[in-house]
Amino acid sequence: MINKISVILFFFFSIVGTAQNDINITPEHKTIDSLKLQLKKIINKINSRDKAEPKHFTSIREGKTAAITYRTNLSNECGLFVNQVIQKHGWLSIPKVGKTANKNFGLLINFAHDSIKTKYKSIIKTSVLKGESDPFDYAKLIDGLLVYNGKLQVYGTILGPDPYSDEFKMRVYDISEPEYVNQRRQDINLNPIEDYLKKYDVEWDIPQKKK
Repeated sequence: MINKISVILFFFFSIVGTAQNDINITPEHKTIDSLKLQLKKIINKINSRDKAEPKHFTSIREGKTAAITYRTNLSNECGLFVNQVIQKHGWLSIPKVGKTANKNFGLLINFAHDSIKTKYKSIIKTSVLKGESDPFDYAKLIDGLLVYNGKLQVYGTILGPDPYSDEFKMRVYDISEPEYVNQRRQDINLNPIEDYLKKYDVEWDIPQKKK
């Protein structure tokens, strides 16, 4: 039991990293090319912070406070950036900025506050249905809005540690009407949930139906 708790805490604090500092995102873009470059820098900065040497906290409370502070700062800054970019350039679709920048922007809005996600989810879906944006980023956004507000996800993109496993394995969070999850994924051109879960070594054995 002690070893299991230690692993979970290590996972938690590794995500937190050096969580007290913000990432200082400012919308410096003037052209689409400069915007694409800045997006890449922002994502690299976030990724490097996530991979940083875990900070040692004196208590779980201190670690939790640091995580909340980091998440709040990140959400605020990403939200400001996303809002200003969309107001100036519209949604950064693949035809407009290419696959990489579209993916980076999709990642960035997933870090933003729920109010930003809710504000722009419809234009993202429109872009996805046109084949002009990554469907996974939209699915992750929708599932995140649901799960983090105490509701069941619909696309099955949110996973977490399995508390019932003796090994450190992942599980997919509960899904609303899981027998229809692949139909919902297909509706937005997203691959079947079985394919998605394979890379996390998570099995899916719920027979699928169509309405």
